[in-house]
Amino acid sequence: MAGWTNKETVANFEIYIGKSVRSWYMQLKPEAKSSWAVLRQRFISRWAQPKMSKEDKYHQMLQEPGEDVLEFFFRFNHAARNCNYEYSKGRSKLNEHVRRFCTKIQDVELGKRIGENMFKDIDELEEYLDHKDRLNTLFDTQHPKKKKETTRPLVASNVFAAQLPKLDQFGMTHARTSDFQA
Repeated sequence: MAGWTNKETVANFEIYIGKSVRSWYMQLKPEAKSSWAVLRQRFISRWAQPKMSKEDKYHQMLQEPGEDVLEFFFRFNHAARNCNYEYSKGRSKLNEHVRRFCTKIQDVELGKRIGENMFKDIDELEEYLDHKDRLNTLFDTQHPKKKKETTRPLVASNVFAAQLPKLDQFGMTHARTSDFQA
């Protein structure tokens, strides 16, 4: 919005925002729209997220739903390298990195199995995950999951109570006299 006057910036602000921000903007009092400095401050306090450090991203990241474990592994290692966490420099750093990875994946059982192993380097863990991924793919192709058959109780929805025979006190049905008349 460079090169615009204060009034032009405020007037054109609405063009550059999404639906939810626009809804918020339309509800602002005129005083909040009086200058770009005021509007900018209100916008930042309401919509801007504080920037997370690279270290925080690494420590807080989780495997996303639908994300393959191997894909998450690569993303996790990339985040570690971005914050200069050198898991390849020493056994304790590697073990800590692997332990952290185990707690961030969705498959708890796999996390436990990984945690029980001692990997000499990150490449060995990658091979382990790749092997596990290939086995799962092979197993899934040879043993496709069967859809669970749902059984519904047999209900005759077209039968009305008026069509059912009436029972006497002994549970016997009796012919109606109208049935015998000609």
